Amino acid sequence: MSPRRPEGSLISYFSRLITRSGGINLAQGKPGFPPPAELVRHLAEASRDPALHQYAPGNGNFELLALLTKWYREQGFSVDENNLLVVQGATEGLFLALFHLSRTLGNRSGVLAFEPAYESYPRLPAIMGMPFHAFPSGPGGEVDFQALREVVHRDGIRVVLLASPGNPLGKAWTRAELDSLLTILDGVGGWLVFDAVYTGIYFGHPPANPLETGYPRLILVDSFSKRLSVTGWRVGYMNAPLDTMQAIRAIHDFTGLSAPSLAQAALARYLEESGFGAEYTRSCRLTCAANHEFMSRELVKTGFRVAPSQGGYFVWARCPDSRIDGFEMAEALLTAGVGVVPGENFSPRYRDHVRLNIATSTETVQAGARRIRDHLMRA
Repeated sequence: MSPRRPEGSLISYFSRLITRSGGINLAQGKPGFPPPAELVRHLAEASRDPALHQYAPGNGNFELLALLTKWYREQGFSVDENNLLVVQGATEGLFLALFHLSRTLGNRSGVLAFEPAYESYPRLPAIMGMPFHAFPSGPGGEVDFQALREVVHRDGIRVVLLASPGNPLGKAWTRAELDSLLTILDGVGGWLVFDAVYTGIYFGHPPANPLETGYPRLILVDSFSKRLSVTGWRVGYMNAPLDTMQAIRAIHDFTGLSAPSLAQAALARYLEESGFGAEYTRSCRLTCAANHEFMSRELVKTGFRVAPSQGGYFVWARCPDSRIDGFEMAEALLTAGVGVVPGENFSPRYRDHVRLNIATSTETVQAGARRIRDHLMRA
């Protein structure tokens, strides 16, 4: 195979190729777990209600909004339904947040994310015409906050995009790290857009929640996609200060309009009876932790250098010395029947890395590791 780079997302590219060939897809960050059986049952029941086949309320299903409000308040956060908006997945939430901020701050305001960064983080600011800055982090996601302060002031950074745990690295930010970041942002009147989609998938202590800090310029974006294995349902939500949310809702009225009505109703019924899906999410979390440990151990045996991770769906690994190009490695592994993503999709500084999704059955992860090992032993 040639190392020619295609246009667009390398996640989509390698996922499409391995799916077409019938191999093991460890490229795309979608869970290989079935959603909760009771959630699926509620979806079937909701489908028999004629009213739920029409538009949902633009702000979100009333029962779902009430449950979200209750869930936040039970964690000690002062949240009102007027702070919330149900959206079509976290990606729409990130888009709405940046679109709003590009208008209020001006599209010359800089947006920063920490490398390696999820592919939407540089691309969404580019759509808005906002300058994007990738800030380098250490092997385990360590941040030099003094250097960060200098970059924020020098380059006009007014928005930071942050996921915790992150994608692809899996770094979970501590409260002390969040405080350091927010102190820097506060000095320039900056905003934090916090991507919380993996917060339920942690391997040790739960990651710090920026709502704990009381920071006034915070937009939090979350989703049910990962915690309940329903990436195809496209139901996420946003939490923002009241005046900010009013402006975002006005944008949403003319873009997304409403997230899928049936899915919102089913989620509301399931979350109410299941303690917000706590036991299901816990099971997924434990499986991901065990799969990460297993895949990491197997990759190290074949010469990969695996980055430490505190959560999320992925193993982030540097290729063996004999195979330093992640794109060529990904193409070669296609012939072994395994799909992975080259590190360059997340930063040109990581062309010698690959990302593997381990949010699937243990048997699938073991089979993928075995194919990778056998391929490298033959190479």
